[in-house]
Amino acid sequence: LNHIYRFVSEYQSEVGPFEIPQLKKAAFFPGTFDPFSLGHKAIAATIRDMGFEVYLAIDEFSWSKKTLPHMLRKAILAMTIADEEGLYIFPDDISINIANPHDLRILSQLFEGRELYVAVGSDVVLNASSYKKKPEPYSIHSFNHLVFAREAQQLDEEGENYPITGKVIQLELQKYYEDISSTRIRENIDLGRDISSLIDPVVQNYVYDKNYYAREPAYKHVLQAREMTIDVYEPGERCDIGPIREQIREEGYDFSQLNEYFSHPQVRKIVIKTGGDKQSISAFAAARRMRTHDLLEEFSNDKTAAHIRKNSGGGIAVIGAFYADKTDISNLRQILLTELLTELLACDYAYAVYHPVCKGGMDSRTLRAFKKQGFVDISDDPDHPVYAVDMRDPIVIFRDVETVVKAPLNKNPRVQRAMNEAHDRLLNCFRKIYPEKLLLSFNTSAVHNKIAELVARDNGVSTEPDPLRRRGPYLTVPFGKALSDVVVPNTVTKALRTEKYFNNDLSGFTIRELPDYQTLKDQVKTLKSFDRPVILIDDLLHSGQRMRNIDPILREQEVQVHNVIVGLLTGNAQDKMTARGRQAEGAYFIPSISIWLNERDCYPFIGGDSIDGPEGDDDVSINLTLPYTSFAFVGNNDPDAIYEYSLTCLENAYSILKALEVEYQRTFEKKLTLHRLGAVLIYPRRPLLGGGLGYDEQVAPSVYVENDIRWLKRLHLKRGAAGMTREK
Repeated sequence: LNHIYRFVSEYQSEVGPFEIPQLKKAAFFPGTFDPFSLGHKAIAATIRDMGFEVYLAIDEFSWSKKTLPHMLRKAILAMTIADEEGLYIFPDDISINIANPHDLRILSQLFEGRELYVAVGSDVVLNASSYKKKPEPYSIHSFNHLVFAREAQQLDEEGENYPITGKVIQLELQKYYEDISSTRIRENIDLGRDISSLIDPVVQNYVYDKNYYAREPAYKHVLQAREMTIDVYEPGERCDIGPIREQIREEGYDFSQLNEYFSHPQVRKIVIKTGGDKQSISAFAAARRMRTHDLLEEFSNDKTAAHIRKNSGGGIAVIGAFYADKTDISNLRQILLTELLTELLACDYAYAVYHPVCKGGMDSRTLRAFKKQGFVDISDDPDHPVYAVDMRDPIVIFRDVETVVKAPLNKNPRVQRAMNEAHDRLLNCFRKIYPEKLLLSFNTSAVHNKIAELVARDNGVSTEPDPLRRRGPYLTVPFGKALSDVVVPNTVTKALRTEKYFNNDLSGFTIRELPDYQTLKDQVKTLKSFDRPVILIDDLLHSGQRMRNIDPILREQEVQVHNVIVGLLTGNAQDKMTARGRQAEGAYFIPSISIWLNERDCYPFIGGDSIDGPEGDDDVSINLTLPYTSFAFVGNNDPDAIYEYSLTCLENAYSILKALEVEYQRTFEKKLTLHRLGAVLIYPRRPLLGGGLGYDEQVAPSVYVENDIRWLKRLHLKRGAAGMTREK
């Protein structure tokens, strides 16, 4: 090669610079290419053989499809066309949306002086929204086209209906390639079959080696409106619970006492209705403000009154009614309690007491729900318990493990039971570390449903599927981990893939693109090409770290941000957004929080944040627990609290992974190993081991977690031997 380079250099010095001659005709071939099949390759080669230079552009505008990350699709594309001349990959930093005349004008300028054609399928020309728009300068209608149809008959029948004013060359796809589709490829991958006749053999080996496309749907999940409505009644507003009078009595409640309490002018009420079109009340709760000089009259116990007066530190809410029926909705009591408490927090209450007006409200299931959220009995009378919690600076936990488990295991009873038990253990751990402190456990589906409702209202669309497929004017952009693989109903939805990367020594972190995705700048260019104002969405906005990093890029690319909608908005975040000149609103508002976490990020192999490896390896993660790293955000630097939290996280991860392994073996008759972990988890993680160390791909992930549990216990015993004791 050195001899060749020297020859070229000497030749250029004698005769001057030279260029590779360009063909006069060029073809722009956009597509999702997920994966790039032999059918795609045949189309590109056919066009090339007609005298065109072919530029293959990986389409990022098919927003409803669930595709591999951009850079992985690009790698597969490069492997497939490596043995072909005249086929080129279009640059990533130039975003071309065929529905955007501004982008198409840039495309025509790139190929100025050459005859440019756009290569698409006949179904795209007939059905895509870009071709249904009114023609304008530089719109797709004015471009020359190479149109492929699957059958010759289609060419004759459809050719006359193309809304194209430029030249049209119609081509027929060979019969051999007609049956090649991404759906067929994915189905065969799930079954472990040979697909070398559908995609390049090198790509087949790559896909199977990396476990891509395994049990992945072709389209993103559309957020469905829950068969549940949550109504809030301000003090003085009438709420009728009469229709479920008998149902209430059967559960042991005194209806007359509840009804009288609901009629009190100072009572604030929450009602949950279920049942689709014929909705009925399934759950309700109510609370009222209590003045400090009325405490003795309310509780008839001077010690209880003194305890509340001493610890309240602000407005006191007494919850006098709480009811949930035996509905099929899981965690209904937890959802109801979270709705009530967040409503009270938004009204600046600082202390909550559960003191039901009738004995029916003291049933074991209800008390269990209150205890999970941090309520403790403050009464010295065992016959008359009073449960209370400090609502200042609550701990927020998003229950989101189920969102990363793939179907069908995400609905498997054993796996669901393991996830429920793990969540309860995590809450119990925080209850021990922070007694009498409020724990807010957010059900992810309930939060996402509220976000979808806010977006639909802002976008002027319904949350029910529109049979005419009409979309609102705004582009919805998930910019965090949550909601990145879902579609908001009747709304164009395109995720901005961001990730937190810790420094290797954990001295700090940066926000960059998720591994295998385009740079944040190139992703924002894609958002710009949609030519729509955007609504940014996420599950939580508190410290604003992601917004601080992506906001300058959005402004640089002149992307108009209409609104920022999140599941939980804190007072700190609201102040920061106002300072940035951005509008923000949340499904829930909490003035301040002390600790917030996504449950999945607590568990190794299931979640976590990225970390820059010692050799620049981005394909590793870190969980902020022992023994992976020391930390101080839990337990106020108490070593015992840190140990208990870390041990709980590891044991929870072990139980969930073990359930997945058992059910995967039973369902697919294969052992779930690290190599196959991507078949059950949407984005599997691997905790950082360090330079020169690696994982055995044929070992089950639970084995590694079990080893980490032993490691953690050894560390704790060593600390105890040095004179530090732990309460058993």
